[in-house]
Amino acid sequence: MAKREKEEKKRKEKERIKREKERLKKKEEKNKRPVGRPKKRGPKKKKKKKIVRVLKSPGRHSLPPYTFKIISCRNGVQNKFIGKYRTTEEAYEVFNNLKKSDRNVIFPSSITDAHEIKNSIDEYILIEKTDSKPSVLRNEYGKLVEQTINKQGWIVKDKFRYQREEEFWVYGYNSSNPPTDLVIPETVTYQGTTFNVTGIDEMAFCYYLNGEDWVLSPCTTLTSVTIPNSVTSIKDLAFYDCSSLTSITIPNSVTTIGESAFNYCSSLTSVTIPNSVTSIGGSAFQNCSSLTSVTIGNSVTSIGGAAFYNCSSLTSIDIPNSVTSIGNRAFENCSSLTSIVIPNSVTEIGDWAFQNCSSLTSVSIGNSVTSIGNRAFWGCSSLTSITIPNSVTSIEDYAFYSCSSLTSVTLPNNATISNNAFEGIIITIDSISYAGRDTLVIGNYTLTNIGFITFYLNDTAYNSIDLIGEVVVYACDESKSGDLIIPSTININGNNFNVISIDELAFWGCSNLTSITIPNSVTSIGAYAFYDCSSLSSFTCLAVNPPTLDYDVFYNTPNEKSLIVPCGALDNYINSDWNDDFADRITEEEGYNAVANVNNSAFGSVTVENNCSSATLTATANACYGFLNWNDGNTDNPRIVTLSSDSVFTANFGEMVVNNNITATICQGQTYTENGFNVSEAGVYTQSLQSVNGCDSVVTLNLNVNPVYNTDLFASICEGEVYNENGFNVNEAGVYSRTLQAVNGCDSVVNLTLSVNPIFNTNLSAFICEGETYSENGFNVSEAGTYTQSLQSVFGCDSIVTLTLNVNPVFNTPLTATICEGSVYTENGFNVSEAGTYTQSLQSVNGCDSIVTLTLNVTPSYHTNLTATICEGSELNISGFNVSEAGVYTQSFTAVNGCDSIVTLTVTALPVYNTNLTLTICEGTSMNFCGFNVSEAGVYTQTHTAVNGCDSIVTLTVTELPTIHTDLTLTICEGTSLNFSGFNVSEAGVYTQTLTSVNGCDSIVTLTVSVNPTFDTTINATINPGETYAEFGFNESEAGTYVQNLQTEAGCDSTITLVLSVNSSLLDVEQTEITFYPNPTNSEITFSQAIEKVEVIDLTGKTILTFTNAKTINIESLPSGAYYLRLTNDEKTIMRKVIKQ
Repeated sequence: MAKREKEEKKRKEKERIKREKERLKKKEEKNKRPVGRPKKRGPKKKKKKKIVRVLKSPGRHSLPPYTFKIISCRNGVQNKFIGKYRTTEEAYEVFNNLKKSDRNVIFPSSITDAHEIKNSIDEYILIEKTDSKPSVLRNEYGKLVEQTINKQGWIVKDKFRYQREEEFWVYGYNSSNPPTDLVIPETVTYQGTTFNVTGIDEMAFCYYLNGEDWVLSPCTTLTSVTIPNSVTSIKDLAFYDCSSLTSITIPNSVTTIGESAFNYCSSLTSVTIPNSVTSIGGSAFQNCSSLTSVTIGNSVTSIGGAAFYNCSSLTSIDIPNSVTSIGNRAFENCSSLTSIVIPNSVTEIGDWAFQNCSSLTSVSIGNSVTSIGNRAFWGCSSLTSITIPNSVTSIEDYAFYSCSSLTSVTLPNNATISNNAFEGIIITIDSISYAGRDTLVIGNYTLTNIGFITFYLNDTAYNSIDLIGEVVVYACDESKSGDLIIPSTININGNNFNVISIDELAFWGCSNLTSITIPNSVTSIGAYAFYDCSSLSSFTCLAVNPPTLDYDVFYNTPNEKSLIVPCGALDNYINSDWNDDFADRITEEEGYNAVANVNNSAFGSVTVENNCSSATLTATANACYGFLNWNDGNTDNPRIVTLSSDSVFTANFGEMVVNNNITATICQGQTYTENGFNVSEAGVYTQSLQSVNGCDSVVTLNLNVNPVYNTDLFASICEGEVYNENGFNVNEAGVYSRTLQAVNGCDSVVNLTLSVNPIFNTNLSAFICEGETYSENGFNVSEAGTYTQSLQSVFGCDSIVTLTLNVNPVFNTPLTATICEGSVYTENGFNVSEAGTYTQSLQSVNGCDSIVTLTLNVTPSYHTNLTATICEGSELNISGFNVSEAGVYTQSFTAVNGCDSIVTLTVTALPVYNTNLTLTICEGTSMNFCGFNVSEAGVYTQTHTAVNGCDSIVTLTVTELPTIHTDLTLTICEGTSLNFSGFNVSEAGVYTQTLTSVNGCDSIVTLTVSVNPTFDTTINATINPGETYAEFGFNESEAGTYVQNLQTEAGCDSTITLVLSVNSSLLDVEQTEITFYPNPTNSEITFSQAIEKVEVIDLTGKTILTFTNAKTINIESLPSGAYYLRLTNDEKTIMRKVIKQ
């Protein structure tokens, strides 16, 4: 933590230095500008975008307690009055006006007074009572649900209610008998018809029907639910806030789980999502705080946003290979989740997907992921390592922010990584894999571009990599003491990097260091590099050319510090910026000499060339002799040595020998007799001879001996056959031998072991049924008798098989039967319904066929056909039929012959006509159109009677064009005026104009104007005779009043007036000699005497603090930087500069 705090402090100081440099640069440029320069213009203002927020799955407490909506219907035309009432008085007025009106409005039974709107409930619905027409329900989320309210449209069964359409949906629960352990049936029978239960509707267990009133009240008694296989969909908010629900059984028929379907089911402990589900909606299991495990089926392709948000007990989850995307916030705040495997099918990890999963220690990312979203793993503080595959092309902002335990990172080769993707992490460069590149570059960027990561190389004090892969000294461990030698290169993962620079503030506060050696690879040293190294008294710089120095490199180091430079480099340092800090304390390393001898003067000689602290040694050998090495084992010749003292070297020479190498090969048992050798075994042999120049000649023989091969063969033949391979021709079992020649020219002996296999005879006996064929063991026969077949044994020899075959007889049985038309005869193995003759094959006791023949007679049934016509949606009772839809209906009776008499009714339904109209109006207007009186967007319906006597329904869809609102902002300087977009303004405020947009509706433009102030500052200063006042752009040496016109950062005028006094005598000078300490300071400043008035002024000339009659002041609250103190005593004023740390 201390290192991180220091890094943050250091980063802020660097930013301050950068700002100070920019300020000084601007000041220099400003002083160079000619008089009358054009006024600087501010940046162009961007037009603000209008932001529209859509709340998809609101929480329980997201709306104000007094917000409600009212819907009413009168005279068949729907009039909608929607209002938001945030005070008791407003609610009371609307409530009483509705009660006094003739509108038939039903309020929840608990509300009898407007005060109860505030005090008793905060979520409710007001709906209009009708007989059978559609009415609109609107819940507290502003969601419209169209439904028929009459009681005949609802079926109450078990512990919940169903909506009756072609299929039944669970639409609410029965408040009079609220469910606990609930098993939803697969079908519901209503008025003799069976309907499938196919879905669980939106907010099904959040509402119950109280008479004709829907009441919002989550089913808190529900502990378990079993859903049948007929259900295919669980819609949005279906089990919202069922806080006692501990288990849910979801069948394989369900394909979708809607948004917030189980949100706030805080007692749910485990969930198995079947293979039939293809998508998990947003917030589906949000806030299921007791959920410990989830099994996801292998058909799910997407996990919606916030699907498992705040599942704080979830410890594990298996994501199947079918999932391609993980939505935003999908697992955010799953603080117990310890590991996650993201399969290869996933291509995108959404924003905040695993944010604050603080127990997550292991993450495996599949090799198809291409992007990791904003804050995807923010705050995963237990994560120790991460491998990001090469498929990833982008890592967004703060993706791994504050993963404080992360020690190992493997990054992809070609990804775009946000500057702050790894912010807040301390990690070693050795723990970052970069695929063996010869410079420390990851993909197309360098490590410094990864953001504010602090890299520590092992336990040393060097970090940060520049754009070409060279190392910069970046920080020092404050516990380091004594002498420090900075290396010229650092090896990281097998690659060497040159240390080329010492960064700004690199050794700030390393007060225990006494000496530093800077390598000759360093070319530059940053500002304040050795700031406050109070014990650092000795520097050694090994570079011949002095590294360039930024400003205040040696700030607050000992005054008597010394500098040692390489031999011959003294003048280079005296003529550089180094001389400003070290002056006459720069010394040059002494030169050293090398002396060289030979081990034998008859063998050769040595020459030495000394150069300051190095020497070049050259050894020359005489005839028949050669240079071997130096006395320290080095074999370089010539050799350049670096000297740290006077040194003696000895060159070792030896006799030259001519070496001849011979390689030869013989067969095992032969003898090599050439070149004076007489040997028969493999090996290396040496002969010493004399060359023509009289020097030794050594002959070395490398002798190879090829072996003689022995091969053993094993073979078998059938009795009576001959073996004639590999040069053999034999027909009896035994061991035989032949001598051949191998490919290496030596003998190859082949030994054959031959075996002879016998011929077999086998007798078989079998039974078949009459008409069958025996087709085993190579036979194909159907009559009784004895047969012979020649086969092959396992040894490949003949095997003779003799078959004795017996044939058993087949039996036949006749049957006669009679049935009614439409019946089925199912006896004796038959299953037939038409008259005719049928045959059935059974099995007798001997295992053969027993054939049964059936003659079937069919007695006829009677059929009667009826027809009828009804209007679509009405009912008809005729001839025992009760029908309401077009179709063919059937009833069965019993005729005198005992068979069925079938009556068929064909019903034709006359259509109900539907006419659709559209209308567009402006927001806030009303219109009478085709019998409709409308003032808002929506769908309106009227029912008439058509020429066929059935309904004719007219539907009007109204679209409401919006009023366009445009927000503009403008900043002006104090005292100015401006005409902007039709506005003429000179003061701060909000101005509005109403125009007409291209769609003919209102366009309202709002302009917000802010005014930046101008500043006038007066400085009273006193100087001594002969001095010059050179602050704030002034350069004055005489008493008088001077004025500077500047410009603020906002572009407005800033005027500084200088009232300058000049002391007239030494007495006046003495009176202005006021001292103070410390400087720099981080809090208090103490003066040598009490000051009547102390003013603290920033670099723009603005007075920001004032003290009176003070000997000590405190500026701890000010940001770090430079300030001026204006000190006033006895009407005399002086200026002093102070540094705030």
